[in-house]
Amino acid sequence: MNILHSFFAIGALAAPVLVLVLAGPGGARWRLPVWTLVGLALLSTLWFLSIPMEETHDRTLAKKNRSMAFLRNRSFLVLCAMMFFYLCMETAINGWLVSYLFETGIMDEGLSQVLTSILWGAILVGRLTFGVLSG
Repeated sequence: MNILHSFFAIGALAAPVLVLVLAGPGGARWRLPVWTLVGLALLSTLWFLSIPMEETHDRTLAKKNRSMAFLRNRSFLVLCAMMFFYLCMETAINGWLVSYLFETGIMDEGLSQVLTSILWGAILVGRLTFGVLSG
């Protein structure tokens, strides 16, 4: 799960760099990053649609095998709560950090965004490390 979730950190690191490269100096070519994003979204949608899914022909059997017992599993609920609050905290701190450091004059906007990228890199390293160690 950590390795799968690390793709979020990879995207958070790669997306700003990709936008900066595509937009050019001063963000003059803003349409290119927008159309690139639209194209990548369409590609991922087509890719997900092409994934084969098993068809269940016997609907009564499918309904019978469907169980919600995992909702009574305490470990599952605790892990879901931990992941939810962890992601909320991570997003809030990363979003707040850039604006706080910039608005208080501690750092200029570019440097505070670089610090956020460094934090995403540290998060990625941590996730991949614990993903490997937990295996």
